Amino acid sequence: MLNDFLYAFNGVMPIFAVALVGYILKQKDFLTDEFVKVADKLVFRVMLPCLLFTKVAYTDMSTVTDKDLALMAFCVVAAVVLTLILSIVVPLFVKDKAKVGAFIQGVFRSNVAFLGVPFAINLFGEAGGMLASMVLAVVVPVYNVLAVTVLCVFNPEKDNEKTTLSKRIGNILLGIVKNPLIISIVLALPFGIFGIGSYLPDFVEGTVDYFAKASTTLALVTIGASFKMSELRGRIGLALAATVIKTVILPASFMTLTHFAFGFSGVHLGIIMIVFGTPTAISSYIMAKNMHADASLANQIVLLSTLCSMFTIFFFSFILRRIGLV
Repeated sequence: MLNDFLYAFNGVMPIFAVALVGYILKQKDFLTDEFVKVADKLVFRVMLPCLLFTKVAYTDMSTVTDKDLALMAFCVVAAVVLTLILSIVVPLFVKDKAKVGAFIQGVFRSNVAFLGVPFAINLFGEAGGMLASMVLAVVVPVYNVLAVTVLCVFNPEKDNEKTTLSKRIGNILLGIVKNPLIISIVLALPFGIFGIGSYLPDFVEGTVDYFAKASTTLALVTIGASFKMSELRGRIGLALAATVIKTVILPASFMTLTHFAFGFSGVHLGIIMIVFGTPTAISSYIMAKNMHADASLANQIVLLSTLCSMFTIFFFSFILRRIGLV
């Protein structure tokens, strides 16, 4: 049991320890709001794309198995089906459209871009990081499309709805095409597919690698620095409900389903836990704010799910290890 405990602890706690350092440094005014804002952009636009590029470009695509493809397909289908179910069920209980959109997005949209690869590497090594990167390549655009669709459907504003809807969809689709994460993955795919990653000049590989290695640490620091306990006030009922679904019910349900229906175990089962059990994406708050959803509720879901996932991911990792599935 001690070995299983240490496996889960060593795989999960370093992630949150670095985020905690970021939180403490911000409370001590060592980090400023402006630094966090700029650092967040640097991670999203430069460092994280470099990390994903290295993971995909140096992946030998000939080694991708049918189970890997099944994993990627399941993550996409599950996200779409989950969003459809939530879009039908949630409005039955929540009548405020602004809250409905924020709630649904908070449940289905995971922070896999910033936390997925680090968790996978810590728990499953480089093989886990490679597989997580490939899954990320397909779920990131799906999350963006689903998010804008949900927020448009449950937009509380009525004036010029048709024009506004068309314009927003066009802008978001353009944003998806211009997304640095997606661009880096698209650029990396030919290198991985044709096995030519090793032909990159050494200085290019070295430069990209420096940014890639720095991405995880800086991303976790900014996540911790952005955490504000005071933002948890109000709307706590809906935020707590979304958090329980996001961090407990979904990962437990999907891990059980994929294990018994598809035979997933090991790193594949772990990636299911990571994709559906990581906290709500920080970008969901930004999108909610700009598309007239309840931004306060969206922010509280991000904060509460981030706090709770520290315990739930550790618990799931420990249980999976204990029963011999990872």
